[in-house]
Amino acid sequence: MKKILLWTTPRSASTVYLQKITDENPGMVSHDEILRTVNWVPDNWGIGQITKTDSQRKQQFHNIMRIWENTNSSDCMKVFPLMLTEPNSPWRNATFLQKLLKNTTHNIFLMRNDFVNQVKSLVVSFYLMRNTGDGNSFNSNWDQPFVIPDSKFVDDLVQVCNRQVYAQMLQLSTIYHNVPDSIMLNKKLVWVEDLNQSSKYNRPVIWEKEPNIINLNIKEIVM
Repeated sequence: MKKILLWTTPRSASTVYLQKITDENPGMVSHDEILRTVNWVPDNWGIGQITKTDSQRKQQFHNIMRIWENTNSSDCMKVFPLMLTEPNSPWRNATFLQKLLKNTTHNIFLMRNDFVNQVKSLVVSFYLMRNTGDGNSFNSNWDQPFVIPDSKFVDDLVQVCNRQVYAQMLQLSTIYHNVPDSIMLNKKLVWVEDLNQSSKYNRPVIWEKEPNIINLNIKEIVM
């Protein structure tokens, strides 16, 4: 039986790739983003949070470990660095990763080299959530170009998303390089750009003003 962790970041085709993993492993159960302890919801600013209670987080922790310690089932799930550093998250427990990796058979790192467009995609998703109330804005498709206006709100949102993706990519690279292979078994690096793009979302966007994004050379820090 396999236990596969997909180490990745938002807007990196992780939903499609996780489905690919389950398709290639008949009987495997995908638990998607079960590690998340904070849910994003639309609010006046666009990225409000609903934080689970202590009892809910503890129960979630026990449920996940029960799944991961079950040797009679094959399972997979995503791991975003942000999930491990959310305030009051049980994943910050010093032994959590040790317990999780102990039963993990495969660790796949899915990274996107096009950092600027990754940040743009995150901005678009949060902007749509805020303006349409669509909680599925991260996985939506559309045909007509969506206009992102030139506004202070968008400028602020760009900065937040830029910092978030920047920090998560550095954390992901650190985990990839610094966790020994003896602990992190069957480590594999996959670039989004090398995947079949036929399932790529169709999300045409027009920016009234090109966003000012601080770039990060992903391959330079990973390779």
